[in-house]
Amino acid sequence: MTIFGYLIITFWAVLFAVWILGALTAKRTARANRWLAWAYRVVFAIIVFLVFRMLALCRWLHEPAAVAHGHLLQTNPFWGAIGTLVALSGISLAISARLTLGRNWGMPMIERIEPELVTHGVYAYVRHPIYAGFILGMLGSALGESIIWLIPLATSVPYFLYSAKREEKLMLRIFPDRYPAYLAHTRGFLPRFRWQNG
Repeated sequence: MTIFGYLIITFWAVLFAVWILGALTAKRTARANRWLAWAYRVVFAIIVFLVFRMLALCRWLHEPAAVAHGHLLQTNPFWGAIGTLVALSGISLAISARLTLGRNWGMPMIERIEPELVTHGVYAYVRHPIYAGFILGMLGSALGESIIWLIPLATSVPYFLYSAKREEKLMLRIFPDRYPAYLAHTRGFLPRFRWQNG
């Protein structure tokens, strides 16, 4: 495995560590949503398992014969470096968003007890920086390590889009006075650039 592969694995390991530690301090889930919260925990555990199994597969594919026949792995140092930087940017964005949420973080579409609307930090620019960070991280991993990363990327993007819409409906119900203005001044996954003339 190249140095870029080891770096990408390290980035994802740090992200999962932040997620697991942060889950221990998150606010309690509303009673009506607790069964759904446990279901999401099971899904998250399965995703973590599959990601690390995929990383093990990437390592196996680095065997010369597999590379010669499949060309599934990124061996060009230029693309390895670019992909690693893109992965670092995405994972850093997701971690920054998770830390900004603090105890307000919850599993997707789950209502917390005493929820707060977070609109500072990276949330001042995009409504779903965690999803955007995951997408960018997987795209960078595909560029810098293996096109196998396109599999979780392709399967997770539709879920992120669906979850984002559901979460926005939930936020509109919980914060009917404040969320519409936030919705109008931000974009879902990309920052809204305002160009000033003069």
